Amino acid sequence: EDQDCPVSATATQDTGRTDYAKQHHDAFRVVSKAHRRERIAGHRELDERSCTNWMTDPHVWYRHPLLRIFVPFLITGLDLYMYVEDPLNDAHVPYNVPFQGHALGLMAFWAAPSTSLAFLRLGLTLVSWVFAAIVGRQFVVGVLLRRCVRLTCFQGGSEGTLVVVFLLGGCFMFVAALVYNQLTDDQLDGTSNDIFLIFGAQTEQYRHVNQCWQVLSLLVDMLTILTVLDVCLQDEMRYPSFLPSIKAIWTRSFQGWVRVLFAWSCFLCGAVPIVWLVFLTGPKQNQISAPVIFGGSDEVTRSICAGVLVFVDLLVTVQDWDFPTFEEPLEIQVPTKVLGTFSDKLKITFVAKFLALIPQPSCSCWKRLCRYLPGPEFFQVSIRGKWLQYGPLCVVMFIDLCYSRTQLFYDPSFFGQYADPRDSFIWSITDQETLENSYEGGYLKENASELICFEGRWNSSTYEALIPEALTDVKLNSRFVNSGMKYLALWISSSALFSFACCICTADWR
Repeated sequence: EDQDCPVSATATQDTGRTDYAKQHHDAFRVVSKAHRRERIAGHRELDERSCTNWMTDPHVWYRHPLLRIFVPFLITGLDLYMYVEDPLNDAHVPYNVPFQGHALGLMAFWAAPSTSLAFLRLGLTLVSWVFAAIVGRQFVVGVLLRRCVRLTCFQGGSEGTLVVVFLLGGCFMFVAALVYNQLTDDQLDGTSNDIFLIFGAQTEQYRHVNQCWQVLSLLVDMLTILTVLDVCLQDEMRYPSFLPSIKAIWTRSFQGWVRVLFAWSCFLCGAVPIVWLVFLTGPKQNQISAPVIFGGSDEVTRSICAGVLVFVDLLVTVQDWDFPTFEEPLEIQVPTKVLGTFSDKLKITFVAKFLALIPQPSCSCWKRLCRYLPGPEFFQVSIRGKWLQYGPLCVVMFIDLCYSRTQLFYDPSFFGQYADPRDSFIWSITDQETLENSYEGGYLKENASELICFEGRWNSSTYEALIPEALTDVKLNSRFVNSGMKYLALWISSSALFSFACCICTADWR
């Protein structure tokens, strides 16, 4: 028995080694199979990503810095072209956009006929924006976009929330304007545009209100140009060989003051001439009038240009190197700074600090109510540089969509204009007495269409004026051919918006 002990110990040791080798071999087989599966899945994932690589890769051709800088200039050129060719910019009838007029009319509380109605307008405006902030942040962003759709760009920060709140604010103010109309005899409608008078509009007619919109559009275009240029020149990781010497001067010379001073100087020196020149445009002798471009555009050309402009507005957003999350990668040590500042984000905290200073009642009812209301920190806002660019760009895109809608349904008689049967060029009526007798509340009266036509103002044979007021009509550079091809712009705008939504969801999922 003593002699068998070493043999038993050796057998046990050999059995343990065999079991260990078998376990190691089985584990190796499991790991090998898992590695093969991971490798096959990786190849499949690469094959799938190759189809969507153009959405997220910062080095695709259309995201080159030169193209990124060129596209905002293209937007500015298209904006100027459409402003010159749009016949509504010479219409002398009251500006009439129902949804917009209701909301902006409610904001113009100083234009109310009495002090009590002014306070009512102001109160409804504040309530509308508070409801927009609560519904937009808690439900639309917090539930729909973060939990259901799960878009990364809405997961952190408050920039996406601001865009949603801004859109909902207009909707709530429209509802509040309808409530205001039911409570008072002071009716708000599409012609309630008193707010434009404080922004430089001489009257509430189309020709003067559109000047305000054009100034806003051009200022945002210039801001977009400067922002894209600033982002491209701050980049040192994605395109390090693009203008390296200029980048060094831009970011490091004089401790970065070159970049800050250049941005403010260009914006201020460009904003003043833009405002001055736009408000000088018009058909009169001492005003700026553009020449006939390409023989005069018709509503088909203007509608297609509006659709293309919506597409280009979205292209600026897709060209961003961090699309669709708009968050810079971790390997970037120095974050991109906001245009004209030394900070990578802007923080707005004065509203939250002000609300925190307001004393609160100590009763139990108020404490129970506070459980369902947002706290002061709810109104803290932080905005990164990218959203400072794309947020105002959404406003410009909304203006372009409204312009596209107007061109789709444009009829000269709706705006105090008529088409010349000889060459299809548009004439604009300037006689205010004729327009006041023909339009009511911004709409053409039923029996007034005879005065707003070529046959009612000019002789069809001799082309002589039938009434003295016809001699004051102004011939524009635009034409009206009444073609159904203008609805092609609807397809362009719809396709651009649908494609953008698909791209941002697909790229975010990848």
